[in-house]
Amino acid sequence: MKKIIILKEQIIILFAGVRRNVVPHAIEPFNAYIIAVYAYLQANQTRLLVSVANMKALGILINDPDTGWIQLHTLHSSTSTRTGDVNTDLANSESTITHLLESIYLDIPRSVMITADYSTLHIAKLSNSKSARAKIINIPFAKMYSTGGAIVRWITRPASSAGKAHIDPLADELQVEGILLNAADPLPTDITGCNIHFSSKHAIFSHAFTPSDAGKRFACFVKYANTSDDKKSGGWSGIIICIVAF
Repeated sequence: MKKIIILKEQIIILFAGVRRNVVPHAIEPFNAYIIAVYAYLQANQTRLLVSVANMKALGILINDPDTGWIQLHTLHSSTSTRTGDVNTDLANSESTITHLLESIYLDIPRSVMITADYSTLHIAKLSNSKSARAKIINIPFAKMYSTGGAIVRWITRPASSAGKAHIDPLADELQVEGILLNAADPLPTDITGCNIHFSSKHAIFSHAFTPSDAGKRFACFVKYANTSDDKKSGGWSGIIICIVAF
């Protein structure tokens, strides 16, 4: 168990968090990346100690004539064969391949890696010195909604980036400052008008209100926070509003 914990700590440093897009998310960059990486891992499998099982699984995920990434990407690339099902299968394929690559990278001993490995795989070299974190410049882009049970949910990502939900890599958490409002109540203009405070370390999260709060509006602002030095936290988002559903 200790070894696994160390590996996870290393991967956060080396990758600066997987959220730094070691594996690209956009379709065409992802396509170019996995084709190049698959060929590179095949050529260097023994040296990098990549298991036969993982290489076989990766090959199937990429090359299977019916369900592999290459086939799905080909279907997606043509308007005549691009369908909702193809788009869903392509997204699922991307997610599965990404998770497998992350697992493979975790298993590669850093002692066997050379400069070309770090460059090709997009892994940052481990630094022995701790540098101060830069100030967060990103502001969260957030979707807030409630579908019932007096629970409000958020899906967030940095406003400056597209793709899947993720937290700014420089942030320790997302902070939320909000207020529950009746229909006639004015909206707050900034966080000084808020009295509900909570945070999340995840980009997708929820907050449970009481049944008596259902039907009210919840208005809030969110920001990326550096909990050890708030001067390096990001700025607050614009106001976000939703109805707390019954």
